[in-house]
Amino acid sequence: MKNFIYTLLIGGAVLTACDPLEDINDEVEQNVAAMQQLQLERSSQTKAGDVEKMTLPVADLEMLNTSISEDPKMSKDNKKHLENKAYLESFFDTQDPKLTTEEREALYAKFNSIAKYKSFNANLDDKTISLAISSILAKNFYAKAGVLLEIVYPEYNPLKKSNLVDTYTLVDEDYGGKYTSFSDKGYLSNFVAKKYGDQVSQRGDYVLLSYTWYDKPTKETTKYKDVPFIYDGSTFITPSILSSDEYYGMKQSYANFSSIGDAEALMSIYFTNKDIYAKEGDVLVKAVKIYKEDNYAIVRLKYTNGAYHILGDTVFAGKHFVYLQGETAYKFKWLAIPNYNFVKADADATVNKTYKFTDADYTLVGNGKYKNFDMEPTHDMAPEQDEDTFLKMMGMVLRIEFATEPVGTVIEVTYNEYTKATKTVEKKIKLKMTL
Repeated sequence: MKNFIYTLLIGGAVLTACDPLEDINDEVEQNVAAMQQLQLERSSQTKAGDVEKMTLPVADLEMLNTSISEDPKMSKDNKKHLENKAYLESFFDTQDPKLTTEEREALYAKFNSIAKYKSFNANLDDKTISLAISSILAKNFYAKAGVLLEIVYPEYNPLKKSNLVDTYTLVDEDYGGKYTSFSDKGYLSNFVAKKYGDQVSQRGDYVLLSYTWYDKPTKETTKYKDVPFIYDGSTFITPSILSSDEYYGMKQSYANFSSIGDAEALMSIYFTNKDIYAKEGDVLVKAVKIYKEDNYAIVRLKYTNGAYHILGDTVFAGKHFVYLQGETAYKFKWLAIPNYNFVKADADATVNKTYKFTDADYTLVGNGKYKNFDMEPTHDMAPEQDEDTFLKMMGMVLRIEFATEPVGTVIEVTYNEYTKATKTVEKKIKLKMTL
């Protein structure tokens, strides 16, 4: 699909008046007018309902920074941050319902944290994330009204044990053969995935397993108790148990560490020196004992630039945004919407909500001229004649109108359909919300 995103660079303000914020606001208003004209002239022809995925440039997070320093050396940064605040104030003015002064100040504090750490904390509320990303998109990117964009953004989400799913001790039958122990990490991983794959849903869900391990090189058998296997959102992290020799190799008097901080610092150095065949990107996952703690802790290390480092806790999340034309200061705006899909519901499904397409809805999905869905067989270029595209176009509207409804909601939609034989007739369809 043709790329529809164009980058718009807005020039900085020249400060000459006594009130720098007032001057910046004037400059922003001038840039808004120029931005509107560019949007109207250069909007792309991308088909409504399509989804383009884009990773949010980390550098763009700096425009959320409105912090002001008293250090004279920071005057250049202060000037830029004043410009950021002027823009964000004008952006906040476009929101409906209007944001109060208290709400704006709370957002500035959260935005400053995002800019400082170059990521979104997983504990941030959905409104803050949506407004932060929308403000960046509104300033830097534009497209045809109705276009869907999936924004991938960095999220700080430490992999920590959060919800205990089960505590289980393996019995002889679990090992799947004539042996009553595991000697291959792959078999252990497969066991965990098969037994618990459908019982976890959230990053941080974990199980505690007690099992027997046979070490082929030393021919030693060890019974391990309550080893955590943590779900990272897609798979279980399967750790290797740190051996007594490895503890002693890190100058520990006993087979444990005094703290997780000590474990991470010592293991980074130890495995960098020990693993002489490590390759860029190699990952180690180790289960370690911490003094006076009952369960094992998990330490993850990644080999980068010639050494093992603690694996970062930044993951990537995604949100969908739709480009709308509306009566706002910017004429166009990006609106965050749930990542819902819509499929045909069974004919006898109970209807939870009803909706009738409006003229504005047809405009949103690209059919504003005739205000219908063209199902005339001879018009085979009409995108809605492809069922998948038709459902996407329906979803463009319904995802906005029913953003707060739960998954599984069945909506009966009334819409206009055109053929040469019947002209424009009113049709109904039942659609079900899914993820």
